[in-house]
Amino acid sequence: MAAKGQSNDLSTDAVREAVLADRDDLSSQESEEIDEEESVNGESEEDVLSEKIELCLQAFDSLDLRDVNLDMFKKCVRRQIEASYRVFQSPTDQLKILLNAPVNCGTVVYDETRLWLDKIKLRLGGKVSIRRPYQCEIIQNLPKEIFLVFQSGVVCSRLQDVVDDISLAENNKCYAISFTRLEAVVALFSVLSGMSEGAVRSYFKRKVSNGRAKVIVNLEKDFVFLYKIKAGQLLITSHYGFWNTFSFPLHS
Repeated sequence: MAAKGQSNDLSTDAVREAVLADRDDLSSQESEEIDEEESVNGESEEDVLSEKIELCLQAFDSLDLRDVNLDMFKKCVRRQIEASYRVFQSPTDQLKILLNAPVNCGTVVYDETRLWLDKIKLRLGGKVSIRRPYQCEIIQNLPKEIFLVFQSGVVCSRLQDVVDDISLAENNKCYAISFTRLEAVVALFSVLSGMSEGAVRSYFKRKVSNGRAKVIVNLEKDFVFLYKIKAGQLLITSHYGFWNTFSFPLHS
């Protein structure tokens, strides 16, 4: 009886092994079919994604952009699509999407620039500072990466007024960008804010009850963007003058 029971056990084990072997063969066969299909198509998932993106980018060929700008634009769009595709691949998580969401530096600088203009005009109508008379200071927390993109854009700008007047300096503590002509500052703010130069100039002057104030930019009183690396802060410094109702200057 023991021998018969042992024979039944062996028979059960044999059946189990045979079933598992069949499953392995089936999985192996399916894997080979998949590999064979990919080999026939000659395209991986990355290749397919690249082709799809290329089809999308071709739609931009008709844009009114110079060859160099169009090429840079396409590269930027491609990077963003590839990054977004990988983030949204299943399984995903909302926090993962948030942490990998690309930040548009242009949008950040656009909003910041308009905020800077508002603060400059507000300062022109305020009381004269005892510590720094007739001087405007704006302190803004700003990620270093955003400032470096801003600096790169200014340095590589094709605006002649900006290129002819820009001055750069840096050390291990800070970066500095300065201008000595009002025309350069107006042109820069116009591009960054999306406003016309006339609209930007309206922020650099202000009439008050006892006179008028106006931003001054020259060799002695330059307009400076100073980024403090350790603090992660951008300090914008400018000067202004004040003339009373008789057009007599009260500033030095």
